Amino acid sequence: MENNLLRQQVLAAKNGDKEAKEIILRKFTPLLIKNIIKYFGKNQDFYDLLQEGRVVILQSIRDFDENLGVPFPGYVKRQIFYHYINERKKIREYLILDQPLNDGGFCLMDRLIKEERRLEEDYLSKVEKELLYIGLEKLTPKQKELILDYYFKGKTLKSIAEKKGLSYQSIIKLKARALKRLQKEIV
Repeated sequence: MENNLLRQQVLAAKNGDKEAKEIILRKFTPLLIKNIIKYFGKNQDFYDLLQEGRVVILQSIRDFDENLGVPFPGYVKRQIFYHYINERKKIREYLILDQPLNDGGFCLMDRLIKEERRLEEDYLSKVEKELLYIGLEKLTPKQKELILDYYFKGKTLKSIAEKKGLSYQSIIKLKARALKRLQKEIV
């Protein structure tokens, strides 16, 4: 029954009946509002977008051909959908890097720079560790054990000397030779 009434209103609107056009526009206004909010949010251009949608409905009335077997509501929904999608594509939101973010003091550029520095530092640290491990493999077993104990395990030279049964001076010289060799291997 309602489809038949809508069909009659569309035919009357195609023939220039202004009242039929108004009824159809009122019927599809909630669809326009739903699409505007969905694709544009509640912004200052709401009424302009609503008027554009009404123009799309009027064009749909003019262009609608019921002989194609497509129901008018489906045809209008599709026209409105594509209109607002195309309008949305035209709008580009620009990202301003030096504008303060919601949390206050920092801007996006500051955060990006800090993140870039952290990534660089992480990468350099990883490379340095790899070079160090390669260099450690080139040391003698005594030198390697000394470097690992002193720098990685945090032992004192005195405790290392006592453990090995060597003099403190011998451990200092062994450490110096190990570091010199490491430096040569790494650089």
